[in-house]
Amino acid sequence: MAKIGTLKTDLKKAKEGVWVDYAAGIRLKIASISSKAYRDAVEMILKPHMNRIRHNLMPAEERLDLLKPAIAQHILIGWDNLEDDNGQKIPYSAAKALEFFKDPTLEDFFSFVVSTAGESEAYRSVEIEEAKENLSCS
Repeated sequence: MAKIGTLKTDLKKAKEGVWVDYAAGIRLKIASISSKAYRDAVEMILKPHMNRIRHNLMPAEERLDLLKPAIAQHILIGWDNLEDDNGQKIPYSAAKALEFFKDPTLEDFFSFVVSTAGESEAYRSVEIEEAKENLSCS
């Protein structure tokens, strides 16, 4: 049996993000899509478009494009070990993240951020490995 604690979300991790490894040594700090700041931003962005959304008149790609600024501001919180093609360190900013999200050649980068933000396991109060160890000790 699993304890209820293994299902709980660490609200601090969800809001402030967790560091995850990406490609080529790049690390990204990604908050959860369940964070209140992101949900509030999404509500504000989509509110003027709700009639089109309800009537299925807005393609998913258009909706995702509308949400990119909120994802850049509230989901991708930071990065480390990211350089431009000349080897210059790229400091994190939401504006630079949005620039990357809008670049079609960086679509995989954007997809990784979104999919990671949706992985609830990354934001658990009790780490999965810790929960497994506790089960094996029982």
